[in-house]
Amino acid sequence: MVFLYRHYVELCLKDIIAAGIYLEMGNGFYPATHNLGDLWKSAREYLERIEPGGSDETLASMTEMIAQLDQLDPGSFTFRYPISKKLLPTLPQNGGLNLALFHEGMEKMMSFFDGCECMLSEYKRNLGSD
Repeated sequence: MVFLYRHYVELCLKDIIAAGIYLEMGNGFYPATHNLGDLWKSAREYLERIEPGGSDETLASMTEMIAQLDQLDPGSFTFRYPISKKLLPTLPQNGGLNLALFHEGMEKMMSFFDGCECMLSEYKRNLGSD
């Protein structure tokens, strides 16, 4: 479950970046990484340019949540495989994860990404009608 949520966040960030590149007429590059921090940095820059009146508080909150998720699973392997290539356990050994709290945070992130998707789709639709 944690891996799938993390993968969802990664795909949403890549979608924001792709939309940003499209809306800026191909200006920019598409990062080939699974690092959520790097992807968020790029996605946030596009969001701030495309919708400059956005909420700094919301973006700061997303920055913190993405950093926490990236710290929990930095390379997208922690919750995907039970052991690493070096045969070491990948899951956190500190007693577990509060799934209710994790789910609550993911719900907030999903709402944010849904809003971004609607906004970017509308901008792309309007760009195509010129």
